[in-house]
Amino acid sequence: TRFCQVTGVQTCALPISDYESLLARVKDVKAAAEKEGVDLISAAMDELIAQLSKNIWMLGQALA
Repeated sequence: TRFCQVTGVQTCALPISDYESLLARVKDVKAAAEKEGVDLISAAMDELIAQLSKNIWMLGQALA
């Protein structure tokens, strides 16, 4: 049986792209909420943007 070897770099790179995709969608939701004047949703998206940005940064540092 042959096993696929996955490096630590590959393991970190996959979640980074997922987080980046999610971050883009959250930013879209925030923009829509601001356009509609829904401050509660906009504020909630600010928190998610901060968390996702932090996670992306931390994973990026693990790859450095």
